[in-house]
Amino acid sequence: RDLAGEAQSWVDRGIITEEQGQEILGLYGATLPTGKERSIGYYVLLSLSALMVGLAIILIVSANWDNIPRGVRMFGLIATTATANLIGLRMFKTGDRGGAAVAFFLGSILYGASIMLIAQIYHLGEHFPDGVYWWALGVLPIAVLAESYVCIALFTLLAFIWAASEAS
Repeated sequence: RDLAGEAQSWVDRGIITEEQGQEILGLYGATLPTGKERSIGYYVLLSLSALMVGLAIILIVSANWDNIPRGVRMFGLIATTATANLIGLRMFKTGDRGGAAVAFFLGSILYGASIMLIAQIYHLGEHFPDGVYWWALGVLPIAVLAESYVCIALFTLLAFIWAASEAS
């Protein structure tokens, strides 16, 4: 990345042509920067912010849970989960895989929250590991199809939580 930045500065200053810069970088398996490259730190921060947004949404909803009508709760949970995943799908189709991974991660967190909260709304099941199982099962296809490492990590964590809960 440093060599690519240097080569770009040489092209900008007129020391070499763009073709020469590409040839030099080709020797090292690199290309001139297009301005669309982002570091891994950028995506780590985006993933952490998606986690915080997801947790904030869960906190706001849970603080006002009893004041929200049952139908509105249900629609809100499904709509926010679907919206996050649709944004991720749109970003994935446009080629922004890093941004899509962050949106899918937020959608996966909201999916898990929706499972738990819908179970609470309708008083479904008393066996906690079942909710974690369905959460992990729902995250798996997104993680695999989108090749999202953060969603794969979430799936792995959920699988361990489910296994530990079932074992105990």
